[in-house]
Amino acid sequence: MALASIDLYAQAIPVQDLLAQGITSVPEAYIQPHPPIYGSQRGNSTQIPVIDLTLPEEEITDTIARACKDWGFFQVISHGVAQEIVDGMLQAAKDFFDLPMAVRMKYFSATPVPKTTGYSVRFDNSSVVDCRDFLFQSLCYPPSSDAVKESCPSDPPHYRDSSARYCEAMHDLGRKLLRYVSRGLGLESNQIEQSLEELHHSMLMNRYLPCPQPELVLALRSHTDPNVISLLVDNGVPGLQVLKDGAWITVHSLPGAIIVNMGDQLEIMSNGKYKSAEHRALANSDSTRYSIASFFEPPPAGPLIAPFPELVNPQDESQFQAVCYRDYLAIFFAKQASGKSVITQVKK
Repeated sequence: MALASIDLYAQAIPVQDLLAQGITSVPEAYIQPHPPIYGSQRGNSTQIPVIDLTLPEEEITDTIARACKDWGFFQVISHGVAQEIVDGMLQAAKDFFDLPMAVRMKYFSATPVPKTTGYSVRFDNSSVVDCRDFLFQSLCYPPSSDAVKESCPSDPPHYRDSSARYCEAMHDLGRKLLRYVSRGLGLESNQIEQSLEELHHSMLMNRYLPCPQPELVLALRSHTDPNVISLLVDNGVPGLQVLKDGAWITVHSLPGAIIVNMGDQLEIMSNGKYKSAEHRALANSDSTRYSIASFFEPPPAGPLIAPFPELVNPQDESQFQAVCYRDYLAIFFAKQASGKSVITQVKK
């Protein structure tokens, strides 16, 4: 590909493919203004909490509540999602990214939030591009519905079946975790889900290919998730980091574990008692990392999200304005989300 045509395609082509076309260094569009090697980082001795979901109910509730307050991140084990279902979805994602670029481009979307399924390297119009490509499926549940089936890519052929099994299992786990989260706040177990009127479920599949200059780029810039709660699986290659007390901590996913993190809507509903955690992903020069994030969120035009009245009193006044999720997402993408910059826009 001629250099003159690179700008036209850079919004869709991963940096590694550009390098394969004759560019000998990372293009400027991918270089971070503040390289990720700068700043405080901690070693492997500090890790996010690990919670066994076969423990007694009260112990699970208390442990999750502490993790939500102190970290906003934790891993769950013995969660009931069969490993063959997770492996099948990871394989389907890998097989999609292994398709020729011409096939992947059938699903290309230049908009930040595709209506159904979109393939790209950009989630907003930031001047700096993350060193990844991704497939976003905005409709995941119920997997038997025609709308969800139509949102699935037809390539590779087994993607739809793998997605259906995976999304069914993750939806059940997401609802289960929300019940623990709700009880940990002193609310009824189904209060969070009922307040949303409908629990929307979307999925993001990421591929982070090896990068020849990982010290100059980020695989995924620092941000908090705008939704209520997120569940993540990966192929075991490290890269995910969470910000804790001013230090970036690498998350080492345990075999078979599922990573859970709180989103901005949960911080709002909990009146700041639970925190959405700032996180990012680092690039590496050796191994391809795959991750699949399941997002649980309010319907875009659903009810206003605000602190639960039970969590507001004269000693603990409301910290957030009520906001419609559609409007919150508009802020999220317009602000080219970085760190916790978005949730501060709705603070009182």
